[in-house]
Amino acid sequence: MPLHHDLKGRLLRGDREAFDTLFERLYGPIAAFAIGRTHSREEARRVVEAVFVELLEELPRSAGATSVEALAFTIARRRGRTGAHPQPRSVRREESERFAQRS
Repeated sequence: MPLHHDLKGRLLRGDREAFDTLFERLYGPIAAFAIGRTHSREEARRVVEAVFVELLEELPRSAGATSVEALAFTIARRRGRTGAHPQPRSVRREESERFAQRS
């Protein structure tokens, strides 16, 4: 189900609840996609974490250009080819708090 424009706006304002909603909606599909690309659950987990970190960084630059879902899967495709972030991190708490502080 596509994310509503309102949710994208809330994400851009650093709304923690909006990030949690995004994470819940996209985690499963991106994880399945990453497993198919990497053939490794551990590598796929790292790809998913990297996708959400990069998504938060790129979202402000692509605010009107593309949907959040399209951007997330573009990042997942790229990460599936080049590898995940070198050091896994917890994206749900640390990254969403960092994103919220930027606003």
